[in-house]
Amino acid sequence: MELWLKPLRLYLTDKKIMKRFFLSLIFLLGIMVQTKADNIFSASSASGHPNDTVQIQLSLSNTDNVVAFQAEIPLGNSLSYIPNSCVLSSRSNGHTITASVVNGVLKIFSYSLSLSSYSGNSGVLATFRLRLGNEPGNINLTLNNTRLSNSTGQAITHTTNNGVITLLSPKIRINNPQIDFGHYPIHSTYNNSIIITNIGNEPLIVNNISFSNPVFSSNGFSAFTLGTGNSSSIPISFSPNISGNVSATATIYSNSISGNQNVSLIANPYSVNELHVSNVEGYSDSIVIINLSINNMDTIVGFQTKFILPQALEYVNGSFSLSSRSNNHACISGISGDTLTLLIYSPNNSPINNNSGIIASFGITLNGSGYYYLQPINTLLSDRNGVNVLSNAYSGSVSIRSPYLYCDNSINMGTSSVTENTIYSYSINNYGSAPLVIDNIVFTQNGFSIQDTLPIIINEYNNRNINIVYNGANEGNFSAVLKIYSNDPNQRLKDVNITGNRYEPNELLFTSDTSNYLQNSHFSVLMNN
Repeated sequence: MELWLKPLRLYLTDKKIMKRFFLSLIFLLGIMVQTKADNIFSASSASGHPNDTVQIQLSLSNTDNVVAFQAEIPLGNSLSYIPNSCVLSSRSNGHTITASVVNGVLKIFSYSLSLSSYSGNSGVLATFRLRLGNEPGNINLTLNNTRLSNSTGQAITHTTNNGVITLLSPKIRINNPQIDFGHYPIHSTYNNSIIITNIGNEPLIVNNISFSNPVFSSNGFSAFTLGTGNSSSIPISFSPNISGNVSATATIYSNSISGNQNVSLIANPYSVNELHVSNVEGYSDSIVIINLSINNMDTIVGFQTKFILPQALEYVNGSFSLSSRSNNHACISGISGDTLTLLIYSPNNSPINNNSGIIASFGITLNGSGYYYLQPINTLLSDRNGVNVLSNAYSGSVSIRSPYLYCDNSINMGTSSVTENTIYSYSINNYGSAPLVIDNIVFTQNGFSIQDTLPIIINEYNNRNINIVYNGANEGNFSAVLKIYSNDPNQRLKDVNITGNRYEPNELLFTSDTSNYLQNSHFSVLMNN
């Protein structure tokens, strides 16, 4: 004994060594205290299906003697406590336990009136049962406001381990709970799909689908299974036979905890009752015929429409006429300013014949050039009840093909003798899309003429030369205007300035007789002046 105390006394005599000793001792005591306070209070985990009952264990691993404990566990919306299900385990030593739910929190308290400790140092202290709700997922069992007490009522330091309850169930989610098929013609089939996702944690089995209206269907549907987190689509078809707003319900049958799901289906199918205006092309100054066609699924007894005509399009009075589709119908046309009104009606409310084709036509005189639309406005297609059943009206177009005269604006015929006719070749081009017809050519001064025969016709994108002749007898400068009359709608008259000069010749003309070079030659001299 003295042998190991002697070095200790020597060690303690040194203040620095003594200070280090006490620090080490405090550290060791701290470790001993912490080790002694190693008490763990735990809630177990469990899993189950909706409405199942699961048992939860409250366990304690303790190094201190514990005579009482308390804990609070929030239950939320997915858990409910089974009354009187909380009981102590075999570790109880004459203890009492109470459990109650206050504002959604399960409060558990256990104690011993004799201040006896729970037996053992590990294991289950108590159990209780919970009923599971319907929402799949993980639910935390959080131990709040826990307290462990010893026989003197002092709190014992401890840690907690929370539990987790896994609620197992498939759950369907409809990603598009309403489907609008839109505005489409009847007597056709249109397709869409319902998109579903399994947001549960067990396989979703989709067994069937039904519709409240037979115009909707899902041909070829067969049951299928959808894994957790996966999505799939159910194709549906819409085959309307009558026009008007449609609403229906598609019901999807599955093993989802949320039960069968409904999808709202809406649509606005319509009957095709259309007015079509034909497309035409013609030459400027000609008359073209505009056809009006009606494609109808409903019974049509009459119609009315209007057109605003551009200046290049002129209605031919009295040209509005009916086709063989009429059934003792009458037609009326009227023009007011630039607005053409067309009306067809039946005195005895008779429907037009057939369901497609030309119903009427009218004539238009083409003036000028260009491309124009004929857009019907204020169109009515009337059934026997006077209801406008028009679904759409489509415009037509008028393309006017016209010539385009192009030539030089002036001609210089040069200098020529008054004793000769001057001939000038003059080029005329047609850069238009229709034949150019020159009806007449006039000169403002006498002495001018052309060698060509009128009318002169020049096809589109071609040219032609005409010969201009001048036989003026007066010496000096001359001028005139060439006037070309044609069917060019933008320049019916083309003026071309002509200039030139005439002179009177003064000439000596020498002639000789044929002779031998050995003989004398004889020459004649003539003078023109």
